[in-house]
Amino acid sequence: MNDILAKNVHIFNDVDDISLSTAKEFVRLAKESIKISGRFCVVLAGGTTPLNMYKILADSMKNELDWDKIFLFFGDERFVSKESIDSNYFMIKSVLFDKIQIPTQNVFSFNCDNLSVEDSVLDYKKKITSVFGNVLPKFDLVLLGMGQDGHTASIFPSSKTIFSKDIIEIERNSPKPPSIRITMTYELINNAKNILIMVSGQDKANTLNKVLNNKKDIVNLPIQGIEPTSGNLNWYITKNALI
Repeated sequence: MNDILAKNVHIFNDVDDISLSTAKEFVRLAKESIKISGRFCVVLAGGTTPLNMYKILADSMKNELDWDKIFLFFGDERFVSKESIDSNYFMIKSVLFDKIQIPTQNVFSFNCDNLSVEDSVLDYKKKITSVFGNVLPKFDLVLLGMGQDGHTASIFPSSKTIFSKDIIEIERNSPKPPSIRITMTYELINNAKNILIMVSGQDKANTLNKVLNNKKDIVNLPIQGIEPTSGNLNWYITKNALI
């Protein structure tokens, strides 16, 4: 691990510790951003570890935040109904959206019910533009996880999305079902002010070791493509995910 990266890697005992620390960082950045710009724009991640963090935000920390000034987006989505158990929106809704006082118009989900996947992408770009205008968006915080294969969001090994210069792409060949997904790209993610990657579990230890210590190879380890253009990158990792 190089010295620069080492400064941005934070080690925690377990998922509970990561979840609590991430929730605290969410609150800190939210208060800072709202004070400076009047709003806090966040990209949410799916997965087990983030879900635990969302539960904390919706419980012990929900009254610390001005949800009227918080705008929530999704880093990726499976092209399934919002009511599907495979939907990131569905999973997060039950633990966060349903338990906080956030205006419905502040939650920007992908429309996978009434549109084709191509039109869903166009629709989401319009939603992003409605908040940021016609410039490359700069989110205040992007939350990400990492899969066992080194993917992040729905940017998978050998995917054409790795080389995209667009901000949203369609992934038609996900190695895990459902096969069709929509994802933010490096172009959009790396423009964020803050990126926080959560990795937990012994099953990811071998991959994480390659990501942190091997030569950059984004085709096989897409998570290595997460490099903020001018923002901050932090890794929150459990001890059992390290070799």
